[in-house]
Amino acid sequence: IDSLRRTVSADRGLSLGRGDLTIEDVVRSEVRPLLKAWLDAHLPNLVERIVRAEIERLIGEEGR
Repeated sequence: IDSLRRTVSADRGLSLGRGDLTIEDVVRSEVRPLLKAWLDAHLPNLVERIVRAEIERLIGEEGR
């Protein structure tokens, strides 16, 4: 695994097509809209659930 990690790290600058575009650039540009859509759909509920749990925890601590 360490060998693979070193190889990937060394090839990070490998360019595609025009020569100024790396694999990392392509992946980033493809993943960004997917990640944004997922966050738009799920982040509000996640934040609400976490904040609610934290408030309940704090209220529970006050009662002790």
